[in-house]
Amino acid sequence: IVGSSLGGMSLPWLIGQLFEPAGPQSLLVAVSASLALALGALWAFAWQAGRRTASR
Repeated sequence: IVGSSLGGMSLPWLIGQLFEPAGPQSLLVAVSASLALALGALWAFAWQAGRRTASR
């Protein structure tokens, strides 16, 4: 809950901060980076769950 709330507040703020100096392309970069981090976290959780299942 905290992670999604933090992302929901910080990502729009970050896009707003980057929009003026970098332009509209900053939206694509910020969303792509956020997606990459989310997929990395999902992979890490799945990998950890697989390790626990294999060790039992």
